[in-house]
Amino acid sequence: MNKTNRIVKAISASGGRFFGLTTQQGETLNAQFVRETPNYVVVRDRNAKEIRKFARRALKRSQWVRLRSKSKGGRNTAFFLYNNLWKKVHN
Repeated sequence: MNKTNRIVKAISASGGRFFGLTTQQGETLNAQFVRETPNYVVVRDRNAKEIRKFARRALKRSQWVRLRSKSKGGRNTAFFLYNNLWKKVHN
């Protein structure tokens, strides 16, 4: 499996989550997978709020960023930190 197919396989398995996508031209965008054809990949550009179509060979890299992590208690870490900060400020 070549690099382009690995990238397409990874982004198609994203399950609707956003990911970083870098093209051969050096453009980086925050994207969400929409669909694929034998020659093209269609993604939703989160920042530009538009649908973009890229040739498979134009894809250079995809990057996953874990935005939500769980604390030991099973609560969302970002919510937990915000809630504790709010208590400190308002007490």
